[in-house]
Amino acid sequence: MPAGYLLYADNKGVVSLILRGRWVLPVTRDPIPDGGILIKDGVICALSDGDSLEKKYPDEEVLLFENEVVMPGFVNLHAHIEYSVMQGKCRGGSFLSWIQDLIKEARGMNESDWLESSRYGARLMIESGVTCLGDISKTDTSFQAIYESGLRAVVFLEVIGLDEMEADRIIDDLRLRLLKVKDRGSERVGLGLS
Repeated sequence: MPAGYLLYADNKGVVSLILRGRWVLPVTRDPIPDGGILIKDGVICALSDGDSLEKKYPDEEVLLFENEVVMPGFVNLHAHIEYSVMQGKCRGGSFLSWIQDLIKEARGMNESDWLESSRYGARLMIESGVTCLGDISKTDTSFQAIYESGLRAVVFLEVIGLDEMEADRIIDDLRLRLLKVKDRGSERVGLGLS
């Protein structure tokens, strides 16, 4: 099974099963070798050694991660997944040179490019063990990518303005963006402002 396997309950179905792993890391207590986690209706109900859980709940489906560690997912509180394809395209060094390269690269991208970059970023999050994130979005494409991926998130619409004379236009643009994305939220994907 690849790293970053993501399991979640959503509106399509309720998850009830036993997850087993070489190690279960519950965080609040010592690691459990050859451990198991009973999940019923999307809620963790029991932690124990895997054999005991299977004997006690013989009708439950078992998902076995034979040589893996089963643990809670990581939380990334500040991400910009829509910029993921730009890895390696911006100079290191000073923040100014990096941001100049970022702006230059961004000018050549269309909405489809931003969406594919957001999807790539969501995959990278899952592969890294992230299951929950705060994503700051300028293009609003990360809503769809995050929802499709199964991640939990709050997507923060990024609002930047340094010129006081532009404030009214920036607020009007924000209103339009909010109208466009207001129905994209779900139990797993919330909306915020940044």
